Amino acid sequence: MISRFKLSVTPVGVAGSATASATTSAPINGRLLAVHCDFGATAHANTDTTIATTSSPTTTILTLTDTKTDGWYYPKHAINGSTGTALVLNSDDDPMVDDYYLDDYIKVTLAESTAVASVFTFLVEV
Repeated sequence: MISRFKLSVTPVGVAGSATASATTSAPINGRLLAVHCDFGATAHANTDTTIATTSSPTTTILTLTDTKTDGWYYPKHAINGSTGTALVLNSDDDPMVDDYYLDDYIKVTLAESTAVASVFTFLVEV
C-alpha cells in the first residue's frame, strides 16, 4: 500500500536569508518512493533544501541547492558490498542504487529562502 505524507515549512526572515525546518509528527515507516517539492510562489531562487532523517546516525535523503523549482524527485542511495565499497553496474563505475527504507522522523530544512510556505509530499510504500 502506498501512503502519502505532507509537511509544510514556512521560513522566517528577510527574503534571501529566511530559514526554517519542520519535522513529521510521526515516524515514517516504509520504502520511500518519491518526494514532491512544491515551493511557495515567491520562494527565493537561492533556496537550499535538505531532507534528512532525525535519529542518529542521520541520513540525508535529498539536497537541493539554489532552486525553487517544483517537481518530483526519486532519491536513491548507493549499495555497498561486503567490503564497504560501492557496487557498480558496469565498467563506467555507475553505482548500484536502492530505495531508502525508513523508520524515522523526516526533517525538511530550508535556508536562503523567503517567508512563504512550501509543501513537501512523501510517497511511501508501507
